[in-house]
Amino acid sequence: MACIISLIGNDIKTGKTTISFNLSILLSKKNKKILLIHQEHTPPYLNPLINQVKTTNKNIISPFVLLEYDKHLSILLFSNGKVNTSKYDYAKLFPKQLELLNSKFDYIIIDTNYVWNFLTSLALANSKKIIGIYDSNNFNASQLQKMLSLVRKNQTNNQNLKLSMFILNSYDPTIHMNSLLDITKMIGDNYLFITLPYREELQKINNQSIKFIKNNKWDDYVLMLNRIVNQILKNV
Repeated sequence: MACIISLIGNDIKTGKTTISFNLSILLSKKNKKILLIHQEHTPPYLNPLINQVKTTNKNIISPFVLLEYDKHLSILLFSNGKVNTSKYDYAKLFPKQLELLNSKFDYIIIDTNYVWNFLTSLALANSKKIIGIYDSNNFNASQLQKMLSLVRKNQTNNQNLKLSMFILNSYDPTIHMNSLLDITKMIGDNYLFITLPYREELQKINNQSIKFIKNNKWDDYVLMLNRIVNQILKNV
């Protein structure tokens, strides 16, 4: 059975999708079978793949689309294009789709919807761990409180769910420290906090971000991501 980890952000453009993809790449390099799930629109870096991949897997339910990125990493999209919540009953389809794929992967990473809605709750209801992504440049106490309330609400229905890590995304170490102090005042210090540099360089998914992770460029970023990967492997 896969360990399911959801990534949630405090706002749009926090780097959540970039981190989700690059974490999945690094985990797959550890010889782990990884399924990355995007709940939002199709990220631009996947557009070239969509027209090349025909989903014939009998375990895939419409409207979901499964892309084989490489032999260790698969990517599940909620649809080939815009997610249509009025046409499809994702509340029933998503848990069923997870059940069909669960045994085939070591880890399932869910890049949750940036708008906190029932799709986000669906992800959390089926997850074991949560990684919170926070944009240190835009600290907002009410947003953080809303994130924590969302987690606690889902913990009442899923007692195995645990918020285990916060990732602070920013350029400026001073901003990191100030945000860290503000956050720990609100939630305590019993979480793993990891800061990532170069947020603005990496928040847009494109061929460059894929190239850098494969070529191990930007050592600081890769080093911190590997810390997260090691923590994930250690705690499961």
